[in-house]
Amino acid sequence: MSPKNESQDLAQHVEKYITPDENVNAVSSGNSRTFAVTDRRVLDIQESETNHNKLVENISTTLFTNISRANISIEGSTRNTDTSQIIGGVLLGLIGVVAMIFGLSGGGSGTLIGVLVGAVLIVLTGWLLLNATEQISGGIRVELHHGTPNSGPPDRYILPEDQDETARAVVRNIGRKHAPSAQAASVGVANE
Repeated sequence: MSPKNESQDLAQHVEKYITPDENVNAVSSGNSRTFAVTDRRVLDIQESETNHNKLVENISTTLFTNISRANISIEGSTRNTDTSQIIGGVLLGLIGVVAMIFGLSGGGSGTLIGVLVGAVLIVLTGWLLLNATEQISGGIRVELHHGTPNSGPPDRYILPEDQDETARAVVRNIGRKHAPSAQAASVGVANE
């Protein structure tokens, strides 16, 4: 599927949930989840199946007019290295090399045992060194805080780390809703 067709499919999927005068600013999608930012709100559409293979959609939405603050945390992926595992692997590797050298230079029945022990330790060294580094994927955490007292906990959304533009669209739209011209318009409507 081409990127243009994919974005059209995403927009059509979201169109079911928005009003005709609402504009979609950003859409991201994963295997079972679509996250959309419109000029009015955030939509989080999650799809799942029941035990009877029936498709279920769960939709969460947060209006920007109710939001007083947003916390966006964008964390890139990192590597976690276990230094003790690397040191242990290097030491085992050195012991393995020494065991192989003694096994080969000793002759007789000790040769086979020395080479075998050395080979096992070197293989174990390789495994330790390969597994000493772990890739920890990043992500984007979006917290939307409501401006009314007793509004409860913030609405929380988690996005993949490559969806930073979607998170920025959330921030931009909250800013638009709280711009002086938007606030003056809402006061004018309230006074009528």
